[in-house]
Amino acid sequence: MVIRLLPLLLLTCATLLTAQTPKVPLVELYTDNQGLYFPAGRTLYAVIFDDGRLEYMDTTNRDLVVKQRVLTAADLIALRQRLESKAILPFTGIINAEHQPQRSDYQTNLEVSIGRDHTRQRFVMRGFDAEDARPFPQLFNAFLCVIDDFKHVQYRLSWNCANSQ
Repeated sequence: MVIRLLPLLLLTCATLLTAQTPKVPLVELYTDNQGLYFPAGRTLYAVIFDDGRLEYMDTTNRDLVVKQRVLTAADLIALRQRLESKAILPFTGIINAEHQPQRSDYQTNLEVSIGRDHTRQRFVMRGFDAEDARPFPQLFNAFLCVIDDFKHVQYRLSWNCANSQ
């Protein structure tokens, strides 16, 4: 009896281990805040997985809490369509804000990684800040508006997002 149950037990354990293995993210965004800005250093901004799980850092109350949500199927489809659009595909390497202030006590960089078949598209948006008249490029900002809308938090890197979805 024990010998008959052993294969079933092994199959059950393998299934549980597979189910708990984290999947490769569809989209990863990290801020890298340098200077006198909270939170300093590299911080999770948002990660979205293929199954619709969203993990993000909520810095609204300056307490650095990682929160989770699950996107609707419609939101996930819309996100995938946006990722495949020509608006995001051209971004590579380091993209610097056109206007850099003479003096600044901080700089925020946004590291972006997007899963594409068997590769990752990676780029860094460096020195952009809408509050200091250095907004993200319009097409990228529209993508960021969608991410910020998913997060439902007060602090947003995006700007002027009335028509983001």
